[in-house]
Amino acid sequence: MIRHFLFFTLFFLFWACEAPSNNDPIKGEVSGEMVYKNYCLTCHGPKGNNKVANKLMLNQSELPDSLMRTKILYGAGSGMPAYKKMLSEEEVTAVIHHIKTLRN
Repeated sequence: MIRHFLFFTLFFLFWACEAPSNNDPIKGEVSGEMVYKNYCLTCHGPKGNNKVANKLMLNQSELPDSLMRTKILYGAGSGMPAYKKMLSEEEVTAVIHHIKTLRN
């Protein structure tokens, strides 16, 4: 009986710790806005206007796509983590597109 309880408890914990969905619930495709909300919002703010670690705010950034991709995948020295193992290429491309919509 205890084995069953432990099994279901562990199963629930692993299931509950599943990565958040980055898909648009209506279109069913990857949403850059969802990726941003799930991974970027906490530090960069809802409109990319939070100044993080004295770096340029995302809504004012003019970084080219290639440099944004590098920073997202491998992190930055300012404390930004690497997302290479967490995000697919499609998710990275989608979030880059979304970040560009935040620019002033």
